[in-house]
Amino acid sequence: MMTPLMEKLPFGAGGTLAPYFQPVVSVADARIFGYEVLGRQSHGDQVRGLGEFFNSPAVPNDEKIAIDRQIRSLAFRRFKQEGRTERLFVNIHPNWIYQYHDRDEVFPTIRLAEEAGLAPEQLVIEITEEEFQHEDLTFLNRLADRYRERGIKIAIDDFSYPNFDRLISIKPDFVKIDIRLIRKSVESAEYRKLIRYISDFSQELGINVIFEGVETLFELENSIEAGGAYIQGFFFSEPARDFQDPLIHADRVRLGLNNVIYRSMLNSRNVLKIEESMNRYLALVIEREQLFQRSNLDDALSRILDFLPPQCFRVFICDGYGVQRSSNFTKSAQGKFQIFPEHRGKNWGWRPYFFHNVVRMQEFNRGVISHRYVDVETRQHTHTFSYPLGQDLFIFIDFSAEFS
Repeated sequence: MMTPLMEKLPFGAGGTLAPYFQPVVSVADARIFGYEVLGRQSHGDQVRGLGEFFNSPAVPNDEKIAIDRQIRSLAFRRFKQEGRTERLFVNIHPNWIYQYHDRDEVFPTIRLAEEAGLAPEQLVIEITEEEFQHEDLTFLNRLADRYRERGIKIAIDDFSYPNFDRLISIKPDFVKIDIRLIRKSVESAEYRKLIRYISDFSQELGINVIFEGVETLFELENSIEAGGAYIQGFFFSEPARDFQDPLIHADRVRLGLNNVIYRSMLNSRNVLKIEESMNRYLALVIEREQLFQRSNLDDALSRILDFLPPQCFRVFICDGYGVQRSSNFTKSAQGKFQIFPEHRGKNWGWRPYFFHNVVRMQEFNRGVISHRYVDVETRQHTHTFSYPLGQDLFIFIDFSAEFS
């Protein structure tokens, strides 16, 4: 019955279908958390993937579904027979089961899992969002709910930044970050910022983040820095026919994690050193010169410019509500500070660091330094050091983040 169908596969009817398993590794305990199921066909010593078969428009959907379910059934039975305790990730193409959206019968994947005796909490359904051709998110929500009712977890696969509405609407248990963003993040600080934002946004919704497609130590470290709880990719293992020791990749995870921790601690120490030295310096200058008791704030600022660290590129004074009370003193390309009085009266309370810094200064009566961010005017990666001057006035000193 399957022979005509099998002939469309890479090795035709003479090949053997089998599920292959690629590990998903937990950063927290360095253990294999689960496996993604991938279809393969073998013939002798040769093994080929089925991507071309599943992506071919010449192959009818019902034939793709038949092969997909055959592989899935084999994976479920083997997972159960070998007593595996990890999670099993399986891909679902929403368009393939659209016919079931208004029917009460059990989804085929749920039925296959039950027949194999697989515990529902071990199963994670990956909804491949790029394959979904229907704009109505109500269907995707109903689809996810039908699985959740059985205790099965949901993942959004191949997530990309234009599709935040689906993340918000479905609220999956896992989100897999698109491999293309991982590649771009290696070359671009802006893309690293983007995947960090996606990760932070997901975690705020209670969604676990999986970075897939990781092939190098550098990509692993980028993924960890971006908040990935789980990692998948050739850096750990290609899809394989056999399951692996749960701790086989522990040394690589710990190496990447230790590198990230070391760099983060070094950066934090450098930032704190700047904060400490600036507190000592400004306290000494302000107390000795009594500069900011004068009514002319611009004159007072101009007298400290030559003593600022070379990484400083902008200085100004605001009140506690964000209103700028002095001119801007901004360093030119030639390294000299120029005065820009037109900035007086502008309100900077919208800046991400502003009120966080003000509250800390008021609480501890000392200067504080902001987190790293991109300055909207200069596009430089920046830290802002803020120092209380009394009388509800605060000095703000912007530094190039290169020092950290």
